[in-house]
Amino acid sequence: MAVTGRLRSGAGTGESQDLIIQDSQKLDAVLAAVERIGDSLEHARMSLEAKIDKVASNLVLLHADHRKLADKTSEVEAKVNELTPVTAQLKTGMEDIQARVMELELRVEDAEGHSRRNNIRAGTSSQAQSNPGRRNEAHTGPTKCTPDLEQLIQERREAIHTAGGISASPLVSGSDTELSQPASDRPLTPDRLSELGLVGGPPVTPANADELF
Repeated sequence: MAVTGRLRSGAGTGESQDLIIQDSQKLDAVLAAVERIGDSLEHARMSLEAKIDKVASNLVLLHADHRKLADKTSEVEAKVNELTPVTAQLKTGMEDIQARVMELELRVEDAEGHSRRNNIRAGTSSQAQSNPGRRNEAHTGPTKCTPDLEQLIQERREAIHTAGGISASPLVSGSDTELSQPASDRPLTPDRLSELGLVGGPPVTPANADELF
């Protein structure tokens, strides 16, 4: 419109031709600038599309990794569920083993007491043999637990199962707490000797050995 108006106002003159040339050059410059802007926008669009594709690919990979992790988590949970009862069985087995060990220690201590009493019997048996009405008790069969020992074993078992392990507080009260020590480490105090039947009461003689033992 501006070019046409100038042509009409300056028709047939050299000035109008100069104006047309200048306007044409300006128009070419504007068109070139528009093309450059278009090229830049196209390049930016292509770059953005490439980045979007890359992000989409990363999301797919991340989703796959997430599914793998979920599968691994499920496998671990399944293994834990399988091991839970086994762990409970092992704990129960350990408690039973600890109770059995304590029982064996008590039996050893009881056998030790029988052995000491048998040694005393052996010392008096040579004199007792002169009387055929008396039994020679120097030789005894397998050691049997007395009712008191059986009760003590049962109390220790219950204490171990209640406390959940051998590291609990003293299993029985009073002087019986010494029984948690090995028999060889326990001092032979007067109470211990009395417990074993080696001191206290009437003196041991060939005449009363059978009644006392």
